[in-house]
Amino acid sequence: MADGTSSILKELKRMREGIEEAILALERIESAEAPLNTPAAAPATKGVVTNRRSEGQKARYAAKRAAEATAVVTKTAPRKGGMSAEGKKRLIAALKARWAAKKAAANAPVVSAPAPTAATSAPRKPRFTAEGRKKLADAMKRRWAVKRVASAVKKAGRKKAA
Repeated sequence: MADGTSSILKELKRMREGIEEAILALERIESAEAPLNTPAAAPATKGVVTNRRSEGQKARYAAKRAAEATAVVTKTAPRKGGMSAEGKKRLIAALKARWAAKKAAANAPVVSAPAPTAATSAPRKPRFTAEGRKKLADAMKRRWAVKRVASAVKKAGRKKAA
């Protein structure tokens, strides 16, 4: 609804500006036809046109302020936060319960973990023997050596091509 009225207002303002321009044009034509010794024959000065424009702007702004003032009065302002007394009481009760539970948990006696049994305390079996670890290290050294040689050959081929 407000969008419809604003578009109508814009259209009416556009029409009013067009009418004002037409009136100014007619006055200029009339002043050109009138004899030069009459005061009406003097062309409109820039100050007069500017004054009319500023008067129109002032009138539009005053109408806008009046519309905003009535809009503020008719609208109910949204609630800007805050808390009702009932909500505050519920929050206080919830916080007290939370802190009571936290203090009770802190004051509760600590139950120690059960003593380790033979099944859980057995030492972990190593995944690699010393011999297996050595074989793996040798294999990795060979792999990296092959990779280095391939890289050197590749670089040499690039130098020759360049």
